Amino acid sequence: MTLLALLCAGQSYAQKAPAATEIWDRLQKTFANANSVECEFTYSQTQPLHSFITTYHVVLQRPNKSRAWYSSNGKTPIDVVTDGTTTWMYFRATKMFLKNGSNGENYGFPLPLGLSLYRRQPVGGTYRLTSEKVSKVIFKGKHTLAIQLVHDDRNGKQLSEDNWLYLNPRSYMPVGSMRIQHAEDRMTTVVTFAALKIDPTVSPTQFTFALPKDAIPYRDTDPIAVGNDAPTFTATTQDGRESSLTDLLRDHKALLLNFWSYG
Repeated sequence: MTLLALLCAGQSYAQKAPAATEIWDRLQKTFANANSVECEFTYSQTQPLHSFITTYHVVLQRPNKSRAWYSSNGKTPIDVVTDGTTTWMYFRATKMFLKNGSNGENYGFPLPLGLSLYRRQPVGGTYRLTSEKVSKVIFKGKHTLAIQLVHDDRNGKQLSEDNWLYLNPRSYMPVGSMRIQHAEDRMTTVVTFAALKIDPTVSPTQFTFALPKDAIPYRDTDPIAVGNDAPTFTATTQDGRESSLTDLLRDHKALLLNFWSYG
């Protein structure tokens, strides 16, 4: 980039940004009028004891079609496809699948702050501005504009969390968001958008799911009765180590397993 281009970029960033209300209204109209959206984003969630990163590639089309694949912590991806009437979820690692009826704009995967504006019927509540202030901040090494929002649940109750939406200083389109929850889990969620496209050309075949021939229906394991011996298993810990039930119980009388998931 030439010196002149650098100076022009700096001047553009230094110019006075519109009021937060104007930016927010423009964003809502852009997504509400969009017939389709395509985006890649990284979803990073951190707690005092847990953290994970999920990468998504998402294509959405009105009224309620979607296709996505996502992978958590680099594991084998999961596919989710909604054709408007049926939602398929396919677990590539186990070759298992789930088939459910489609329910409005509930796509089977989360739409983070920013991309969630595409929904015309909010699923997890609504966001609103806290003030007219627009801050100039560095997000993921880039100059951005930030607006702060509060999150109300479906009953209109304000949730105990802080939310920031980070925007490109020239297009005012989302480049990321951050949510800090102050409840017991004290979870911080950072989302980074890449290749966000409004009204991309979308082929109808993208929302057609062809079930692999060797796919098997998803099934839960039979519950273990109280007092019975636990089945032997081996699992990978968060730091990448392989541990078996035998190893974990060695020199111990009992083991507490904590199963947790975020959606």
